[in-house]
Amino acid sequence: MRAMLRLLVVLVLLVPAAGADLSVPGDEQSRKAIAHARAVREDPRWPWNPETVLAGDMNCDGVDDYCVSACADSCLFLAVVLGPPADSSRVSIIGFECNPISQYGLGGWPPRLRLEALTYDLTHGLEHPVRGLRFSPKCNGILIIAGQIDPFHVFWSDEDDQLSWWRL
Repeated sequence: MRAMLRLLVVLVLLVPAAGADLSVPGDEQSRKAIAHARAVREDPRWPWNPETVLAGDMNCDGVDDYCVSACADSCLFLAVVLGPPADSSRVSIIGFECNPISQYGLGGWPPRLRLEALTYDLTHGLEHPVRGLRFSPKCNGILIIAGQIDPFHVFWSDEDDQLSWWRL
């Protein structure tokens, strides 16, 4: 009887709860490390910085995605690893050059990144709607602030199923 009870306790401790995701470690630092490693494997040309990983739901599926950045040759690269992070996670990469005279370039160095909620109203600020942009308090984008120019707003495009951006 004691042996049966011990076996039952061992099984309870070893068998995860129904629906538990075994591919994702439980702590946020581990998930960030996996996302960083996935970005490195996706494009090893750039020095992906593990200290810059931001977590937020970029593609509005209710699961945190992970943004990793790399700075090289006066360029900024962002890789979004769709969550939960794993070896097979999908990755989208977008790049920006530091060029203050180009409308497509960053206006200063180094750029600062932060998550932003996609809750703003662009109906009065832009001439044309932003293709694939979903406004939702549950979704996140990445704000890139670089110099004295308008920031870049990076988001997951519903139409293109990859990273995209807009700015005023």
